[in-house]
Amino acid sequence: MGNNTTVGNKELDYIGVRIESIGGLPTNTMVAYRVKNLGFATNLEADLNEVRVSDDTERQDGNIRTTMKFSAGAGYSFGSEVVYYKPA
Repeated sequence: MGNNTTVGNKELDYIGVRIESIGGLPTNTMVAYRVKNLGFATNLEADLNEVRVSDDTERQDGNIRTTMKFSAGAGYSFGSEVVYYKPA
């Protein structure tokens, strides 16, 4: 607790650099990166992807059902610019 904690409307920062808290990381883990270095990555051209569209005219409800299966995640351009810290 100190100058680097959020108090009221003050944002969390370190030496003027804004810090975001990500709930999905394990405890005692820190990741430092530039936002420009990260991106949304998919494998849309892989053979295991699947898109299905079914027109349920037999049910007479007028609905069209879709199923999409593919992988997605965060990708990075320069791995040397991403710092992952987990204490021993």
